[in-house]
Amino acid sequence: MEWRINNGRPFAAIIGRWRQADEAGGSPAFEELMVVKLSEETVCSVAVLGALAPDAMANARKIADERALRFRCGIDKPIGTSIRTNAELTLWDDHFKERETFNHNGSIVELTRQAEGSIEIRYAEPRKELKVEPGTLLFRGTARNGGLKGEAFLFRPGCAQAGYPVAGERKNGVLVLEGKAPQRASGSCLAIPNSVKQSRPTFEHEPVLQPTLASSPVQVCPA
Repeated sequence: MEWRINNGRPFAAIIGRWRQADEAGGSPAFEELMVVKLSEETVCSVAVLGALAPDAMANARKIADERALRFRCGIDKPIGTSIRTNAELTLWDDHFKERETFNHNGSIVELTRQAEGSIEIRYAEPRKELKVEPGTLLFRGTARNGGLKGEAFLFRPGCAQAGYPVAGERKNGVLVLEGKAPQRASGSCLAIPNSVKQSRPTFEHEPVLQPTLASSPVQVCPA
């Protein structure tokens, strides 16, 4: 969720949500952005947008900033553009944008892609117990046809990063890499010879946190 704030008070929120077209769960998942008006009297939907459309978050912020304050709940008609071509998660699977934001085990990480296909994933907001600095490299490699191949890194306080090969792809909007990570001895930085464990770093797309400049000087507060 992202709050839109004016003069210290929230007047709108942008909420990332996932749903399916049928309750039985047989249809593909959709990812949407809902713009919600907030006031002391009422709360209502101003717009629902497909989260995977080009500039989806910028458009949601623009609608919130330009329409939410004057929107009359129960009178004005909400905007609805969440069609399959702009919302279906599987459409996100076969490529990577120049910058993307993910949730990785409670940490916010950012993927960057260069024109030649090289990829880096770095911590943007590490969870506290991880004890790594923002900007720390988590993965580097290359992208091809929606898949990634390269080197991921393990962390232990006081120890150098330990790299290991991984490969994987994004399915239904979730990026999963797999590889065999080295195991360290208890209380030591040394790897145990010939000892590895299966590792599956997982990254979930975060539509509300995608790196897009706000469309106005309104204060932004993620939640």
